[in-house]
Amino acid sequence: EKKNLEEQRDIRERELKMEAKAKDAELKYFLSQTDPHFLFNTLNAGMQLAMLEGAGKTSSYIGNVAKFFRYNLKKDNGVTNIEDELKLVDYYMAILDVRFGGEIKLVKDIDGSLLYTEVPKMIIQPLIENSVNHGIRNMEGKGVIYLSIYKEADKVIISVADNGEGMSPEIRKKILDSTYKKPEGDNNGNGVGLINIISRLRLFYNSDDVVDIAENCEYGGFEMNLKIPEKGPRE
Repeated sequence: EKKNLEEQRDIRERELKMEAKAKDAELKYFLSQTDPHFLFNTLNAGMQLAMLEGAGKTSSYIGNVAKFFRYNLKKDNGVTNIEDELKLVDYYMAILDVRFGGEIKLVKDIDGSLLYTEVPKMIIQPLIENSVNHGIRNMEGKGVIYLSIYKEADKVIISVADNGEGMSPEIRKKILDSTYKKPEGDNNGNGVGLINIISRLRLFYNSDDVVDIAENCEYGGFEMNLKIPEKGPRE
């Protein structure tokens, strides 16, 4: 039975690697078809026009959109640090502030000594987005997201929690199951973005022990903790 489980995990790991390569190829194709200079020049022109018309808030909004896309479209090796990931979160929250009229609040508690910890790109902002879309977007009253980054033993913990609707035990189990494969064409369900993050972290660090989803969140909603090995990726 143990051998069968190991074989299943090996097969799933190969599938994940193939999926990651396919996604990478899709992204490279998208980038090849997109002219970033045109996008950013257009956004910058809009920002300057807004400034000339005295629309400071509009100019700031367009600027944050430009910075958000610039980070995502930047051609690199897919590795960054926590400081840059937090900048992306700030751009995203500034955009949300306009979209939702300040109804969504982010509370941060960050250990500054961990800012230069190396991590895979795009692992924090999607967690915030998940809380918005699946936890607090449709709730009554103000939604609050709590982002904490701290050290625990030999791991750097990146914790995102909210006061939203929470997650069912069934979905939690599926997301944490390393052999679970999302249905073909399912791109909108709760957890799809989370599965992508977990898959990338497991491949990057060559370990299954990189994430935890709290059964009971102290804020009443959803809580996910990324467990980043301090020593970095393992070959």
